Amino acid sequence: MQANRTLPMSSRNLVFGLDVGTTNIKCLAVDESGAIVAEAALPTPVSDPRPGWTDFEPGPIWQAACRAIQLVVSKLASRDSVKGIAVGSVAESLVPVGSDGQPLASAIAWFDTRTTTQYDSLCERIGYRLAMSKSIKTSLSSCSRSTIACTR
Repeated sequence: MQANRTLPMSSRNLVFGLDVGTTNIKCLAVDESGAIVAEAALPTPVSDPRPGWTDFEPGPIWQAACRAIQLVVSKLASRDSVKGIAVGSVAESLVPVGSDGQPLASAIAWFDTRTTTQYDSLCERIGYRLAMSKSIKTSLSSCSRSTIACTR
């Protein structure tokens, strides 16, 4: 996807698609026929606080997502044509929030390796197959490792 590419404007109702991906945050405005009316992409901000660790910090992710949406809105004849938004996010990452709605911690990237030791120990104790079934993964052990970190 090219950043900030614009296609001819449609007078139809639009829906936004926001993909908060591992490498890019992408936003599309799509009309009722499925045609892309406007789009934007920005790099996904990541933090590497230690070797093998990769976090998605809530503030920078939120800011980049808002900026991608703003870029797409700026290309529309009227923002009143936007009727909804669909959002997808990076793999199984999540940001825990408190009762006040504020983030409690950063999201751990699916490819983060900080819990490799715990994961390997778990597989030794209960077996790979059972560890995979409990982490709801079938083939990506690195995803299971970050799941363990998220659920501890």
